[in-house]
This record gives sequence, structure tokens and C-alpha cells, in this order.
Amino acid sequence: EREESKLKASAGREAQEDQEEAWDVARQRLEGEVEVRRAEVNSLQLQLSAANRSEQTLRDKLLAAATEKEAEREDLERTIARLENRIASLESQLSTHGTSGDKERLQKQLHAEQRGKDWSYRENMNTRADLTKLQAQVLENLRKLDGAPSVQMKTMPRPLYVDMDSEDEDELTDEQRRGGAMEGSGEHKA
Repeated sequence: EREESKLKASAGREAQEDQEEAWDVARQRLEGEVEVRRAEVNSLQLQLSAANRSEQTLRDKLLAAATEKEAEREDLERTIARLENRIASLESQLSTHGTSGDKERLQKQLHAEQRGKDWSYRENMNTRADLTKLQAQVLENLRKLDGAPSVQMKTMPRPLYVDMDSEDEDELTDEQRRGGAMEGSGEHKA
């Protein structure tokens, strides 16, 4: 009996130790899962914070763009009002002026205002008489100019007479040899 009770006590202690070891393993596993969940929560909080900052930045950009567009719209409205006033003024001038030349000029101004800033369109203010007078002056100035200097062609003098029949050709210079060769071929240096 004693041994039986020792065996029971020993079996009870082993079971208790096994139970404690199982509890320790379960506790460690749960602590690891808690740490993983805490890391996930921290990551999600950082992502949420970054998303909030991005949202605020986008709101600021949208507000700035809306403010800029509103300013542009106001500028356009002022420009349109100014142009409408100018058109009305030109139209009233057009109706009050009696000559057809003034009407044409004002009509061109009116259309120029409606066109906006078209720098490529310019009215030709030159008259035929002005152009004819200018052409005559240019031609007169050209007549007064002296001609451009030129170089005239002339024959070059022959080199000094050298006896090509002499046997002492080493004393001849290259130019004398060329001159002698030319005399023989009938060519002249120009």
C-alpha cells in the first residue's frame, strides 16, 4: 500500500508537472500571439496615421487649386466685362461717326478686340506713293555706289632665260625647271 500510495503520489506529481508544462507551453504560445497582434495593431495605427496625413495634404492641395481657379475665374470675368465695355464703346462710336472711313476703322478695332491679342495681324499702313518713293530712293543710292573692286587677268612674266640645254641641271631652281618645262609644252602660267 505504501508503494501504491507512492506510485499514486508520483503519478499525481507527474500529471501535475505535465499539466504545468502544458500550461507553460500554452501561455508562451498565447504570449507570442499577443505580441504578433500588438505588432499588427501598431502597423495598422502607423498606416492610419500616414493615410490621415496624405488625406490632409490632398485636402490642402485641393483647397489651393480651388482658390487658384476661383481667382482665375474672377480675372476672366473682369476681362470679359472690360471687353464688353470696350465693344459697347466702339459700337456707340461707330453709330455716332458719320464717315465711312471712321466706320471702317472702328469696325476693324471692334473685330481686333473680339479677336484678342493676335500679334500676327497688322494692318499695312504703307501707301503706294510711299513705296514708289522709297523704291526710287533705293535705286538712286545704288546708282551712286562705285562698283566692287575686281582683279584683272593678266599674263605673268616668264622666268629669266635659262639654257635648258646645259648639262648642269642641278644648279637650276624648281621654278626655273617648271618655267623651262612650260616653254617646251607651250603652256603659260596665268
